[in-house]
Amino acid sequence: MVRESTGTGRRHCIAVAAVLGVLLGGIAKTEAALYTFTKIADSTGPFTSFGPAAMNERGVVAFSAVLDSGLWGVFTGEGAGTTTLADSSGPFNFFGPPSLSDNGVVAVQVFLDTGRSAIVRTDGSTPTTIAETARGFRILLNPSVNDDGMVAFFGLDATGGGIFTSDGIAPTTVAHTPVPFIAFGDSPFLANSGAVAFGAFDSAGRGIFRFQGTATTTMAHTSGPPFSLLGPPSLNNEGAVAFVANLDAGGSAIFRSNGSTPTTIADRIGPYNSFGNTPSINDKGVVAFWASLDAGGAGIFTGPNPSTDTVIAVGDLLSGSTVVELTLGREGLNNAGEVAFVARLANGIHAVYRADPVPSELQVSVDIKPGGTPNSINLKSHGTVPVAILTTATFDATEVNPTTVTLAGALVKLKKNSTPMAAYEDGDGRADLVLHVSTQDLQLNESSTEAVLKGRTFDEKAITGADAVRIVQ
Repeated sequence: MVRESTGTGRRHCIAVAAVLGVLLGGIAKTEAALYTFTKIADSTGPFTSFGPAAMNERGVVAFSAVLDSGLWGVFTGEGAGTTTLADSSGPFNFFGPPSLSDNGVVAVQVFLDTGRSAIVRTDGSTPTTIAETARGFRILLNPSVNDDGMVAFFGLDATGGGIFTSDGIAPTTVAHTPVPFIAFGDSPFLANSGAVAFGAFDSAGRGIFRFQGTATTTMAHTSGPPFSLLGPPSLNNEGAVAFVANLDAGGSAIFRSNGSTPTTIADRIGPYNSFGNTPSINDKGVVAFWASLDAGGAGIFTGPNPSTDTVIAVGDLLSGSTVVELTLGREGLNNAGEVAFVARLANGIHAVYRADPVPSELQVSVDIKPGGTPNSINLKSHGTVPVAILTTATFDATEVNPTTVTLAGALVKLKKNSTPMAAYEDGDGRADLVLHVSTQDLQLNESSTEAVLKGRTFDEKAITGADAVRIVQ
């Protein structure tokens, strides 16, 4: 189920019609995650087309694009206009897909007016040259930047290919041919920890490797089952990689690996027919990926079941038209579950979007006037009503932020020192959260039989619960 939004700001997404019962290539989308969609930029002006998008933890999206004027550029946006970080009115004449750090710094491959190519880093001020083909390299490809401003990239120098990192002063070699690697993929991925993931061939076949400090860990390899071919990895800050792989038994699948036995995220045994080669992984281990379906159609998904794990799909309504094509980049998913993607619509518009998940409410156990039954409330009372949020086997009440809780619309009453009237009390060996709300603030009437509690946890998860009440005079 999908909700569409106009996207006028970072969190100002106006939900319009929810489309129910839409068929995704013959598969009904039911109980799916709910998203609003923030438009970052589209081809109605000043842009004409877009490359793959990258996104950071703040929900800022970076993309390369061609302008109506014929210029190339790299830009960022959150939904309320875009910022130009660099364009081809200066020394650059082409921009590759950008990588974006959480502090708004972009690393991108550029071609120079001189005919050379370079890797540059910029936040919109004077670009810093990380590496250039006139400075020891013949080929430079696919940079990845972290929050320290360090950039990883593939380079071909006078002695062979390698994976390098640099902050613009001097490159450091992560791995190089001929030993132990014979050749490299051209898409390294750099985490904030300084770890670098990359694909490479060695004497035993092709593998995905993670380098950190002085140690190289094999994350997956074709020398043993089940892999026959491995795509480029994405890497999270916890050290796990995500990748697409062809299998010895036939077909392909999306995997996550932390260096031990890989976990299958989605495969062709189910409804999927094929997968894109750029899955994105966040620090929670969630993986977003592009896939086509056996029943027809394609989309961006976050799990094995299109009925529940669809972010956006071909055929969905978006911006008053229908999606006909979708593109996901390796930095398309963040820890909030937001997904940046590029869409082509049936009306000819090409656009960059951010999908913002609508948080679902956690159901919690609530006990109004703990220890008493029935829960009688005199609305004319000038006192307070106690309510307990219970700790259970699946929920810890100490995670609730008392200042966010309401009972029947009434906020938790404050003490004279402006702190909420809240305490933890032992309930069957577990700490329950007991709160007090002002009776006169309860939005109940004589016919009310239930009071609903709302609130949020300290990490911003929405909660809800209810208990029966009896209104007395």
